[in-house]
Amino acid sequence: MSNLLIYLVIFIEGIISISLEITTMRVLMPYYGSSIIVTSIVIGIFLLFLSLGYYYGGKTKENPLKNLFVNIFIVFFLTLFFLNDTAVAIIFEEFQNFFLSLSFYLMIFLAPAIFLLGQSMPLLISFFDKEKINEISGKMLFLSTIGSFLGSIGLSLLAFQYIGVNNSIYLILFLIFLITFILSHKFNKKINTTLIILFITASFIYLIPIKKYSVSNAYSNIEVIKNDKFNQLFLNYNLSSLIDKEKKAYGYINDIFNIMYNFYHTRDKDILVIGAGGCSLGFGDEDNRYTFVDIDKQLKKVIEEEFLEDEINGKFIGMEGSQFLNENKEKFDVILLDTFSSRNTIPVNMISIETLQNINETLTDNGMFYMNTLQKPFIPNDYSSKLQNTIYSAFGYCNKVLTSKWDINNVDKLSNVVYICFKKKQGGIKLYTNDLNQASMDYFKSAITGSK
Repeated sequence: MSNLLIYLVIFIEGIISISLEITTMRVLMPYYGSSIIVTSIVIGIFLLFLSLGYYYGGKTKENPLKNLFVNIFIVFFLTLFFLNDTAVAIIFEEFQNFFLSLSFYLMIFLAPAIFLLGQSMPLLISFFDKEKINEISGKMLFLSTIGSFLGSIGLSLLAFQYIGVNNSIYLILFLIFLITFILSHKFNKKINTTLIILFITASFIYLIPIKKYSVSNAYSNIEVIKNDKFNQLFLNYNLSSLIDKEKKAYGYINDIFNIMYNFYHTRDKDILVIGAGGCSLGFGDEDNRYTFVDIDKQLKKVIEEEFLEDEINGKFIGMEGSQFLNENKEKFDVILLDTFSSRNTIPVNMISIETLQNINETLTDNGMFYMNTLQKPFIPNDYSSKLQNTIYSAFGYCNKVLTSKWDINNVDKLSNVVYICFKKKQGGIKLYTNDLNQASMDYFKSAITGSK
């Protein structure tokens, strides 16, 4: 095997290994979010099994080319069967426990794939003269690292953005196939022909589900499903928005609009929605002005062409929520925070006290803040307690409202819990004490005037 081909294989292997790591994190995002915990676990597993692959590959003495060919061949089928929506969905539904499902998926896919790829460099070094081992090792590490650099930049900034996640995975499969094809030329033509047939068959199987998405990019797999009664917008396989054929919103969005429009009589107001969903809040409302902010710039086109089948009611800004709050100079009368990084979790940066205080400062003097969360309303835990404490600390008076979909017979189920808060003004929190207690006076004032 020529030196040039060996260097080419190492370079491509560098692209593949980092691409598998990044794509694994992207495929897991709809189910596990993009938290630092998940990222750390994925990176840790990657580095551990890469090092084990280096060690095991260095101990392999016989048939290095055959071992390498078999390794890459196995990686191809691991990627084909496990780096896709269906496999992750089955595992997530089978193992509801967060760490159990995540660990199981990583150990049956990423760990063995990276372990096998990690053997590539020590196996290929055996083809070189031992007297030049230092120089050769340096070149191979250089090419592998350059491949990883280009793979990480090219995947996240180019492939995910312009050809989508599923097509990016297909590109990874092609690169794995390319290595097996390069290695197979040392065997016989029957193996080459078999490889080509297998790749074409695998491509046909893999490319079938790609067509169902309107958009597949670094942030979302966006799908619109229509029937005789409803249009449904799915973001990363989770139902994000639902409207009937009259364009009326359903679920918690309709509840929020009714509270805002009918109870608080919101009229002639500037309303900011962070986490656009289907832009169904206030669709058809001519009394208020809406601004929708969402990290996915491609979402607007899908909403207007396939979901609402009409222009959105307001402005759409494609930008990450906290970035918008930092750069924005406008004040809003109403702000709705409705962002999720997976089906259950809110992005951690959006529920920090700093972000919520920033939202409070973005409100007008009499502004109101709405926040949609998923919780078990009557079962306290660390997450719900700290989240509530953070919200109450950032704003003034707050209400916690259960939406119409809450089931009193199933209190253990996650439900939409909406916080409705008022802008926190100067002067801090006022308390009733034994020494100075104006509770009776305040009660009668509110009863007479109806003031809040």
